[in-house]
Amino acid sequence: MRYVVTALVSFLLAGSGVAQEFQDLRDPETAEPIPVGFAVPPTDYERPDRSGGFELIPIQHVAEGSTKLVRTYPNGVLFQNGAYLISGEILNPDPATASVKEYDRISLPAQPADMTIRDDLAYVALRKNKGLLILDITNPENVQEVGALEGEDLLAIAVEGDYAFVGRGTDGIGVYDISDPSLPTLVHTSDTPGSANGIAVVGATMYVADGNNAGGPDFRIYDISSPESPALLGEFEAGGFVTYVSVDQFSTSILYLSGDFGLKVLDVSNPALPVEIGSLSLGEETTYEVISGPSDDQVIFVVGLTGIYKVAVPEPSMPLLAQSFTDVEQGLSLAYHHGHNLALLADRFEGLGIHQARILGGNELPQIGFYENAGFSNKVFFDGDELYVTDLSGRLRILDVSDVFAGVQEIARIAVPPNTQEVHVESGVAYVTNSFLGVTRLTILDVADPTNPQIIGEWDNAHPAFGLDVVGSTLYLANGFSGLVALDVSNPANVQELGSFPMGSNTVDVVVDSARAVAYAVNFGTGMYSIDVSDPANMQELDAETDWGFLNAITFEPDFCCPSYGIVYVADASNGIRRVKVWDPTNIEHHYFEPVETEAKDVASVVGFYGDVFLSTGYAADDFFGLTSEKSFFESADRGIGITGTNGLLQQGRPELFALASGETGVYLFEGPLLASDEAPPAAAPIRLSSSHPNPASDGSTLRYTLSAAKLVRLEAYDLLGRRVATLVDGLQTAGPHEVTFYTNDLPSGVYILRLTARDQVATTKVSVIH
Repeated sequence: MRYVVTALVSFLLAGSGVAQEFQDLRDPETAEPIPVGFAVPPTDYERPDRSGGFELIPIQHVAEGSTKLVRTYPNGVLFQNGAYLISGEILNPDPATASVKEYDRISLPAQPADMTIRDDLAYVALRKNKGLLILDITNPENVQEVGALEGEDLLAIAVEGDYAFVGRGTDGIGVYDISDPSLPTLVHTSDTPGSANGIAVVGATMYVADGNNAGGPDFRIYDISSPESPALLGEFEAGGFVTYVSVDQFSTSILYLSGDFGLKVLDVSNPALPVEIGSLSLGEETTYEVISGPSDDQVIFVVGLTGIYKVAVPEPSMPLLAQSFTDVEQGLSLAYHHGHNLALLADRFEGLGIHQARILGGNELPQIGFYENAGFSNKVFFDGDELYVTDLSGRLRILDVSDVFAGVQEIARIAVPPNTQEVHVESGVAYVTNSFLGVTRLTILDVADPTNPQIIGEWDNAHPAFGLDVVGSTLYLANGFSGLVALDVSNPANVQELGSFPMGSNTVDVVVDSARAVAYAVNFGTGMYSIDVSDPANMQELDAETDWGFLNAITFEPDFCCPSYGIVYVADASNGIRRVKVWDPTNIEHHYFEPVETEAKDVASVVGFYGDVFLSTGYAADDFFGLTSEKSFFESADRGIGITGTNGLLQQGRPELFALASGETGVYLFEGPLLASDEAPPAAAPIRLSSSHPNPASDGSTLRYTLSAAKLVRLEAYDLLGRRVATLVDGLQTAGPHEVTFYTNDLPSGVYILRLTARDQVATTKVSVIH
């Protein structure tokens, strides 16, 4: 069973000014905070029908994802980094120079939640129903998959003898027979009242950290002398959200529980009646893992979201905080390497940190170094040969994508305010927004030299900033609860507000049709608006669809034919990819939906030409899945957060590209265009739009065209500024020849473009009007 926390709550708190309330929004299965603007998956969903589709294969993966899991063993270290599990060795054990040398990396089908190592085998618990993965780590330079079994969403794992005992979150506990590691077999499942987040096994006894049971017991003890039928021995109510259970290194009757209460110590010498004998409050800190320190010290290390805590336990009933190191972005896992006396921290935002484990003095645990900086990839934007990537921890990365097949290189990174959202690059200037309370909302950078970005301006107000678009020196900003804001950015050092347009809820994205001076903005709560922005100081609503609900992003369908836009794609949280007609800004119309797996967080349009056939498809960054469209899909190891396409390289004779930002696993790059099968579509008989007669015209001109089959047809006239002046045909027409008159007596003299659209085909001609 999946858990439910509505995205609306997250968005409302993001703009409410209550930072602490936002921090208290946590994933009920893992207790991890839910970032602003990101929903958890729905309770139940059905996958769209994939018949006729095919799975996307990324051509490049920028593996700078975050690290949430680390384990050590005598020959080295094994840790998760983004979409990979990396084996390595600790070099230079002197704390002043310690580092990790990477030997091998294994691509993971999903994020790992827990891992244990026994007898040169690593047992990995995977999320997203990917189940159990067993790896042979005898040779750390060549890690081999031994066995795997999908079908379970696992949060915790412990191994004893021929069995692996797993926590399945709100689905309870499970047992795998691993007597033959190449053929793991699920032999038992049973529910628990809470969420089985942590597992520890000692002999014939299993201990389960069971999350939060709403006032009931949230820690359980089982007899596993018959592993395929565990029997409940005892229960305990911790009074909070229990995330992890660990056994004391000196006494198997002493256990440590971690969670949002800090640390609790239990005496389980009588399994039927576990007793709390000690506790340690760490304020509002949520703790995740507890590990034993050096074997000759009665010390444990506790990792929390914001710190590592050294706790002295010479008497377990009186745990004492000895020292703390609180320079941690988001600590989730900790491992101790006895041979080198080092603690290794898995930090969700900062990667793998190496720390001296034995503290000889002072009040901080000295930070030694990182394997590699990580982050939470959020949004992406192509600008020529560069790909700009934002991450929530406050960085803007610039990647060289001039030759993705030869490799992608990071050419620059720069610190920007945290919780970055959108990035948009225009004429050598990058605009970065963020939604974090109490910091700058808009950062402006000079990226004329993308290898040396420089901050040249900032702007702030009381509301979180999300999507944006730039027209000349005017920036249109989706500014949360203040709606759409127009800014004069001609002088980045002195940004001026020109005007605003309230939209009643949380405005999250905007695109602007510059030719018609119309902005299309979407709200997470009240739908989509078309707005006249010809006077930014006095913006006026043209149309609104306020019953469309929770919309996350919007983008234009690229139009390489005429200087006017007719279609937008919208990321609709409830329905998938919404295709919308905006030929008439005063009458925006829903066209159709393309379903997604969970929730469409962002949307891009990928374009291709095949002979005379023009193809455009909306692709969604699919939260908790990866990437989804009507024609294809890609399941990333993590989430789908942001997506963008180049939509221009194609005309330069280079591959069309688009990029998926997948949260903690980094950025995936794909080559397009992509079709519904591996083969190009059969060439459709082209539509024909004959020259008009008479031409030049005074009162009117007759146009003729032929359709090869019955089709939906739209015939429109535009002036040279891209303004639509007439709609001549709009509807289903039969196969064969057709004729229509373009009346020109009320139009000023000049040249007009006639555009005929029939499904994926476009034809144009020109008419001169002389009075």
